[in-house]
Amino acid sequence: MTISNRLQEAMNSAGITSQSELARRSGVPQPTINRILNGVGRQGPATETLKKLAVACEMPFQWLADGTGAERGVSTEGVVLGMTEPDLEHLFVFPKPSHADKAAGPVRIRTVRLRSSAKDTEFAVQADVRSGDGVYLGKEWLQTRGYHDQALIALAMDGDSMEPGLYAGDILVVNLSDRQLHDGEVFVLAYEGTVLIRRLLRDAGRWWLCSDSAAQRRFPRKRYANSECSIIGRVVFKLSEKI
Repeated sequence: MTISNRLQEAMNSAGITSQSELARRSGVPQPTINRILNGVGRQGPATETLKKLAVACEMPFQWLADGTGAERGVSTEGVVLGMTEPDLEHLFVFPKPSHADKAAGPVRIRTVRLRSSAKDTEFAVQADVRSGDGVYLGKEWLQTRGYHDQALIALAMDGDSMEPGLYAGDILVVNLSDRQLHDGEVFVLAYEGTVLIRRLLRDAGRWWLCSDSAAQRRFPRKRYANSECSIIGRVVFKLSEKI
């Protein structure tokens, strides 16, 4: 049995009916899943990719990887998906829920794009159809941190102004209800007609918008002023493929 056959059997066993559903559960891009199912490519899938798929399908990693070991059972392999802190149990590890615990299952966070308006401190929100139907987070993970899913949005990082902390393509979850100034935290802001992602730092009694980049000439720090800048929300989680 090939890895393509094993993955298809694992999907069937887990009740996963589409590649897009498996992509949502596992965090593995749908094109990658499609290549595995169709046996495309000379090299097999990466180990970390198989670990994520095994968890999503409730199959042991070893069986999915090479066909050895038990076929049934829930994988205990951990999956790291750009955690800001190591709390995997309630985040992106999604065993198939029973009727009793469906209420504690994953919560969808809408994925959006932010667009600045003509006024410096205003912005518009629109759905980002490029990123599928959203990001999923564990309900218990949200509750223990006091986050309400209706106050959260997910958006893609653009550009290199926050490297090495954040990379282009990273998915950021933003808490729109947290607009209080916090020293050292990363915020999404409307500033001078643009949408910025910057770290807020307190220096010499003033607040500054700072880049994490070493290229400070390209991304100089900017003074925070209420008349010129509006906080959209604080970044509370990131999903990244950069290790």
